[in-house]
Amino acid sequence: VGWYFSAGYSAMFHSDHIGNAVSAEAGIAILKRKLQIGIIFYGRSGPINPQEYVYQLPEGTEYKGQSELTLRADHGAFGIALTPRFPVAKGKLSLEFPLVFGQIGAGFYLLGDDRNTPDGRRVSEWENELMNNADAGFGLLVEGGVRVATPIAKSGGIEAGFGLHYTMTPGWETTVGGTNFYNIPRASIFLRFGN
Repeated sequence: VGWYFSAGYSAMFHSDHIGNAVSAEAGIAILKRKLQIGIIFYGRSGPINPQEYVYQLPEGTEYKGQSELTLRADHGAFGIALTPRFPVAKGKLSLEFPLVFGQIGAGFYLLGDDRNTPDGRRVSEWENELMNNADAGFGLLVEGGVRVATPIAKSGGIEAGFGLHYTMTPGWETTVGGTNFYNIPRASIFLRFGN
């Protein structure tokens, strides 16, 4: 039984922009490293995602004299990762098929001075009310993909690679993003340590 830890970056292909996410994965490698079983976290934080969204408030509703809001999005996803690995090119490459099952929490939030609420209440209370109690949501995370990894150290304990994945988030829904905001393809690069 071996172990592994990897850190990565992902480009998330939304319909109108490319989002950024960072990830970490850790677990065990069994069957002569032909199967990895681990946990994975990846998240899209607002500071690394400058994309803004305009939300038109319902007629007759205003916030600090505004009838529309400017928002950003973030998310966190956590799950169990099962990854069969197959050596190719005489062991110089591994072809991997990661499957992830878990949960996602994601939503939209106010920016800048709009976070200073007019009555001193928490900004999350205002976001809930302004977006019909659906500024954020939780759902299942189901993801499949294919990755290629190659050793970058003579000992074989360090690998680098890239992958293509498709993410599905059944049950996740928000007022602004709808249901399909995170049902998207993503590309990843990673650096992995292990034995």
